[in-house]
Amino acid sequence: MNTGSYLEKTVSLRWAKTFLIALSVLLSSGLSANIIDISDASNQSVYLGERMEILGDLSPDLSIKDMIQNSGFHKSESKVPNFFVSQHAHWAKLEFNNPKEKKEYLLELSQPTLAEVSFYLVKNGVVVKHLDAGLSVSAKNWYKDGVNFIFPFSLETEESVSVYVRIKSGDQCSLPLKVYERVKYQKTLFNQTLFFGIYAGIFLVMMLYNIFVFFSTKDKSYLLYVFYIVVVGLTQANYLGYLFPLLYPEVPDLAVFMTYFFGAFSGVFAVVFMRYFLRTNRRTPKLDRGFKVFVAIYFIATFFAVFEFHNLSYQIIQLNAMLLAVFMIVVATKLALQGYRDAKFFLLSWSSFLLGVCFFVAKDYGIIAYNWFTYNGMVLGSALEVILLSFALADRINQLKKEKDEEQSARLAAIEENERIVREQNIVLEAKVEDRTKELEQSNSDLNKTLSNLKEAQSQLVDAEKMASLGQMTAGIAHELNNPINFVSSNVTPLRRDLDDVFEVLTAYEKLEVEDQNLKQAFKEIDDLKEELELDFIKDEIKSLIQGIEEGANRTATIVKGLRVFSRLDEDALKRASVNECLESTLVVVKSAIDGAVIVDKRFDQNLPVINCYPGKLNQVFMNIITNAAQATKKNGKEEKRVSISTSFDDHNVFIKISDNGIGMDEKTKSKIFDPFFTTKEVGEGTGLGLSIVLGIMNDHNGKIEVESTLGEGTEFLLTLSRSL
Repeated sequence: MNTGSYLEKTVSLRWAKTFLIALSVLLSSGLSANIIDISDASNQSVYLGERMEILGDLSPDLSIKDMIQNSGFHKSESKVPNFFVSQHAHWAKLEFNNPKEKKEYLLELSQPTLAEVSFYLVKNGVVVKHLDAGLSVSAKNWYKDGVNFIFPFSLETEESVSVYVRIKSGDQCSLPLKVYERVKYQKTLFNQTLFFGIYAGIFLVMMLYNIFVFFSTKDKSYLLYVFYIVVVGLTQANYLGYLFPLLYPEVPDLAVFMTYFFGAFSGVFAVVFMRYFLRTNRRTPKLDRGFKVFVAIYFIATFFAVFEFHNLSYQIIQLNAMLLAVFMIVVATKLALQGYRDAKFFLLSWSSFLLGVCFFVAKDYGIIAYNWFTYNGMVLGSALEVILLSFALADRINQLKKEKDEEQSARLAAIEENERIVREQNIVLEAKVEDRTKELEQSNSDLNKTLSNLKEAQSQLVDAEKMASLGQMTAGIAHELNNPINFVSSNVTPLRRDLDDVFEVLTAYEKLEVEDQNLKQAFKEIDDLKEELELDFIKDEIKSLIQGIEEGANRTATIVKGLRVFSRLDEDALKRASVNECLESTLVVVKSAIDGAVIVDKRFDQNLPVINCYPGKLNQVFMNIITNAAQATKKNGKEEKRVSISTSFDDHNVFIKISDNGIGMDEKTKSKIFDPFFTTKEVGEGTGLGLSIVLGIMNDHNGKIEVESTLGEGTEFLLTLSRSL
């Protein structure tokens, strides 16, 4: 082979190839005005909107292959294409050419609130790189260089590629795209981080300052403002894209929801703070009701966001925010014109933030152009707002201090005036007091005398009631004593006659003499006398008569003992006594009132402990209640008339339950039974003091008396006595 010929041919081919490439580039640049010189674009760092083609994706099923073959793309006419609030996906197409040496580039999409972002790098109609990002994708898959969406790619020398970007979101959709050389992007990233660091620092300083002021003044408005600062700061941090990758990078659904949540609740906290700071509910109550409407709309928008109506939720939030901004300015202006100093400061500080909100919302609706200022207008406005509002709150301290000083001065003047009036009145009052004191002393003396008379009368009434009760029992007691005495008196005569017969027999025996020769005849006569007198019958009769006399004597002793226990005169002295014994002695006394027609059912606990009490007074309690129970049973018309008495105890108390199956009481009667002089008996049958005295005695024992009664069925009294009186 001819080496020279070969070299010449090779050189010729290289020149031809170079010429064809240059011609191709020249022709392509002439045929497609949208091909971007990437080295020039990356050096200028400008938005690429006017150099891209865009297409709305009305069908969610279209793929990148469909887009590569789609000829429906049209040239964008703005630096940042704005699709407003759209629920559809949108595509952008860029053609890059790299006329210089191989380098790495970064395509930046500075809209961190987008839900879905897809990047496709296409060479010769083939996808060579595909990246997904957005709030609906885990941040760990795309968060590397800053919080904006960054898509790295490299180009060889003289290489041309196509880049397709697909975006979709429930809120604002725009395409602020820039391209950077990787080595030069660090400066941009530093500026972004520095901007957010200054912003976060302002919020942190203002938050700590207002917390300190709150603990110093205890003014609730400072605490509300701290909450508002936190919510607004988090809202702007979320808007700038910092929260998702840093706080919950693996929870995309939460990231999407937080976009709407923070947007709504920053407005809610703004309303809460303004209403409290300006006291709109008191100063302008009619306009204050309007704030409640805005808050309700924010909650409705959040509700839609929960159920993933993102597009509708975002539009409601944005429109509500703009209207709320105008409404707040109107309210603050009205209060400022009325002379409220805090409203003037509030209007000044809020105007900056509300203006930023208006710029931000107007940018979303395409009213003004998309640029760095409109994109960060709300962020800048919120930073300026928190600073100015802190000044407003500081002025509020001075205003409150001034009002407090004026109030104290007025209060001091009022106190001095009161002191003067008091001094003048004291002279008059002292004279009146002296006269009144004399009158009171005389009245007190009269009252003491009256009280003494009343106590004496009360004592006499109590004694009279007890004597009346004893008087009512006297006839029955006499009857009870008469029965055993009759045993004795009726047995004395036959006993005397029987003894005379015995004595006659004994006399016959005494007349016998040992030497008597007619002993047999004499004994026969004596035996005849025994038979005539029925001596054996007389022996049995004597035993029976003596037994009757003994029984009468025992019954008399029992009655006397019961009377002695019942009528003891130790009412004013506490004694250890058995409640069972008191009940037994009372039953002896009231036996005549009960008589044989009433069955007394006794169920006494034999282990009942003795207690400290006034036994005589307890006897009076039991006698009144048992007597009333017996009388009530006699009126019930039932065949069986029964009074039941039982005792029991626990660790602290002794219980006495007295019940009957008598006529019972209705609620009206039951409510009055302890009233003095109240009685349901006929005139002359009762004084009406019995149960009143019972209640007083139970109070003396620190006891309790409970009554249950049903009309026509009966009544139950439950007495509770403390074991530790």
